[in-house]
Amino acid sequence: MKKEIKPAEAASQPDDGGVKKTNNTDIIKLDAGKLPEIVDSMAELTRDDDSPFYDLGGNLVTMIQNTVGIGLVPTTPEDIADYLMRTVTFKKKQGKDYVDADITAKYTNALIKRPSSHPQPAARKLNGIIHGPTTRIADNSLLSKPGYDERTQLFFDNPNDLEYRG
Repeated sequence: MKKEIKPAEAASQPDDGGVKKTNNTDIIKLDAGKLPEIVDSMAELTRDDDSPFYDLGGNLVTMIQNTVGIGLVPTTPEDIADYLMRTVTFKKKQGKDYVDADITAKYTNALIKRPSSHPQPAARKLNGIIHGPTTRIADNSLLSKPGYDERTQLFFDNPNDLEYRG
């Protein structure tokens, strides 16, 4: 649960546009002239393990659950805004204080258009979705745990919750 941050508390944070922790609440300040730093901070959150966003062949996609398992849809600025507004508190300067703010398309579009080759990409790379275990060629180990596998960049969707030994 997020703690309400008073503008005075937020104002005491450094003004570098990055993610700041205050009592375990993430704050991103929307300071003028800090677009690259702000988008870097957003990208850090959209690459997180809990994020539904992936980079599939240079395109930002959102993983969704449908009636037959996992699916992918193109990511929209609204998807990014919705996810981030539920994940972090955005603040903007108003006078001498920082007040809560909504994220705008200026920021979400910059994140979506960020190339996957960028040092701070918008999302984890995804090579595909598999529906059963597979062998990792590099080390001959078995990928049998459902979810995203960092080494292969595959997502193992196990819609029937079958158990595999690995």
